Amino acid sequence: MKKKYIRTRFRAEGGPEYTDQRIWPITDHRVDNGNVNLYSVDNSVWVKELGVDKYVTEWTNEEVWGRVEEVETDDATGEVIGTETLGFTLLQNDRAHGVIYSPEYRDNSNPELIPR
Repeated sequence: MKKKYIRTRFRAEGGPEYTDQRIWPITDHRVDNGNVNLYSVDNSVWVKELGVDKYVTEWTNEEVWGRVEEVETDDATGEVIGTETLGFTLLQNDRAHGVIYSPEYRDNSNPELIPR
Protein backbone atom coordinates (compact mmCIF):
# COMPACT_ATOMS: atom_id res chain seq x y z
CA MET A 1 0.00 0.00 0.00
CA LYS A 2 1.20 3.53 -0.76
CA LYS A 3 0.44 6.51 1.45
CA LYS A 4 1.59 10.13 1.30
CA TYR A 5 2.96 12.01 4.31
CA ILE A 6 3.95 15.64 4.85
CA ARG A 7 7.30 15.85 6.61
CA THR A 8 8.05 18.98 8.63
CA ARG A 9 9.73 19.73 11.93
CA PHE A 10 8.30 23.23 12.25
CA ARG A 11 5.71 21.84 14.69
CA ALA A 12 6.31 19.60 17.67
CA GLU A 13 3.41 17.45 16.41
CA GLY A 14 5.01 17.05 12.98
CA GLY A 15 3.27 17.61 9.69
CA PRO A 16 -0.42 17.70 8.95
CA GLU A 17 -2.16 14.73 7.43
CA TYR A 18 -1.85 14.67 3.66
CA THR A 19 -5.30 15.39 2.22
CA ASP A 20 -4.71 16.16 -1.44
CA GLN A 21 -2.71 19.34 -0.85
CA ARG A 22 -0.99 20.60 -3.97
CA ILE A 23 2.45 19.10 -4.50
CA TRP A 24 5.04 21.18 -6.32
CA PRO A 25 7.49 18.75 -7.94
CA ILE A 26 11.23 19.38 -7.59
CA THR A 27 12.67 20.59 -10.90
CA ASP A 28 16.24 21.39 -9.84
CA HIS A 29 18.62 21.05 -6.91
CA ARG A 30 21.75 22.96 -5.98
CA VAL A 31 24.05 23.29 -2.98
CA ASP A 32 25.12 26.79 -1.93
CA ASN A 33 28.06 27.58 0.33
CA GLY A 34 29.02 23.92 0.34
CA ASN A 35 26.20 22.76 2.62
CA VAL A 36 22.88 24.56 2.02
CA ASN A 37 20.45 22.53 -0.09
CA LEU A 38 18.14 24.49 -2.36
CA TYR A 39 15.34 22.87 -4.35
CA SER A 40 13.55 24.55 -7.25
CA VAL A 41 9.89 23.68 -7.55
CA ASP A 42 7.87 24.05 -10.73
CA ASN A 43 6.57 27.54 -9.87
CA SER A 44 10.16 28.91 -10.03
CA VAL A 45 10.47 29.22 -6.26
CA TRP A 46 13.64 28.01 -4.57
CA VAL A 47 12.96 26.13 -1.33
CA LYS A 48 15.82 26.33 1.18
CA GLU A 49 16.59 23.54 3.65
CA LEU A 50 17.32 24.95 7.12
CA GLY A 51 17.72 21.57 8.80
CA VAL A 52 16.18 18.12 8.81
CA ASP A 53 12.70 18.55 7.29
CA LYS A 54 12.76 22.34 7.78
CA TYR A 55 12.12 24.18 4.53
CA VAL A 56 11.39 27.85 3.79
CA THR A 57 11.22 29.96 0.65
CA GLU A 58 14.79 31.02 -0.14
CA TRP A 59 14.16 34.76 0.19
CA THR A 60 11.87 34.71 3.26
CA ASN A 61 11.26 32.52 6.31
CA GLU A 62 7.57 33.46 6.23
CA GLU A 63 6.64 30.75 3.69
CA VAL A 64 7.07 27.37 5.33
CA TRP A 65 7.13 24.22 3.19
CA GLY A 66 6.68 20.54 3.93
CA ARG A 67 8.33 17.71 2.02
CA VAL A 68 5.77 15.27 0.62
CA GLU A 69 6.93 11.68 0.83
CA GLU A 70 5.19 8.59 -0.49
CA VAL A 71 5.78 5.51 1.64
CA GLU A 72 5.06 2.04 0.30
CA THR A 73 4.40 -0.71 2.86
CA ASP A 74 3.78 -4.42 2.58
CA ASP A 75 0.06 -5.02 3.14
CA ALA A 76 0.66 -8.24 5.08
CA THR A 77 3.53 -7.22 7.38
CA GLY A 78 3.34 -3.43 7.44
CA GLU A 79 7.07 -3.35 6.63
CA VAL A 80 8.27 -0.32 4.66
CA ILE A 81 9.23 -1.39 1.15
CA GLY A 82 10.34 2.01 -0.13
CA THR A 83 9.99 5.77 0.08
CA GLU A 84 10.01 8.50 -2.53
CA THR A 85 10.02 12.29 -2.18
CA LEU A 86 7.32 13.66 -4.49
CA GLY A 87 8.01 17.36 -3.93
CA PHE A 88 6.93 20.09 -1.55
CA THR A 89 3.67 21.57 -0.32
CA LEU A 90 3.18 25.06 1.10
CA LEU A 91 2.10 24.83 4.74
CA GLN A 92 -0.56 27.19 6.03
CA ASN A 93 -1.27 28.19 9.61
CA ASP A 94 -4.79 27.30 10.73
CA ARG A 95 -5.28 29.21 13.97
CA ALA A 96 -8.91 28.07 14.27
CA HIS A 97 -7.69 24.49 14.66
CA GLY A 98 -4.53 25.30 16.63
CA VAL A 99 -2.13 24.60 13.75
CA ILE A 100 0.73 27.08 13.96
CA TYR A 101 4.11 26.57 12.31
CA SER A 102 5.96 28.24 15.14
CA PRO A 103 8.99 30.46 14.47
CA GLU A 104 10.67 29.00 17.57
CA TYR A 105 11.17 25.75 15.67
CA ARG A 106 13.11 27.60 12.98
CA ASP A 107 16.19 28.04 15.19
CA ASN A 108 18.58 25.20 14.40
CA SER A 109 21.34 26.62 16.60
CA ASN A 110 19.45 25.92 19.85
CA PRO A 111 18.88 22.16 20.39
CA GLU A 112 16.25 22.93 23.04
CA LEU A 113 13.99 24.42 20.35
CA ILE A 114 14.27 21.57 17.84
CA PRO A 115 11.23 19.28 18.08
CA ARG A 116 11.89 15.58 18.50
